[in-house]
Amino acid sequence: MQARVNNRIKDLIAQRMHKDSTQIIPQSRLSEDLGMQVITFARLMKDVADEYRINISKEEMKKIETVGDLQASVEKHLTH
Repeated sequence: MQARVNNRIKDLIAQRMHKDSTQIIPQSRLSEDLGMQVITFARLMKDVADEYRINISKEEMKKIETVGDLQASVEKHLTH
């Protein structure tokens, strides 16, 4: 399940950022490396919440800096 979630997160980011998902790695920083702006991040969080039916708190969102951070956050919600 983890690989499927990780790949889907990469796909969602790729769609929002108009990039090839092969360019997106867990270490990619959403803002600095991928150029994601705040509004795009907010839309991505809504996409993720809708896709997985989870609620990522604002406190948790503040800690998400990389693709891997987001993947780990989603995994945490799905296993609890």
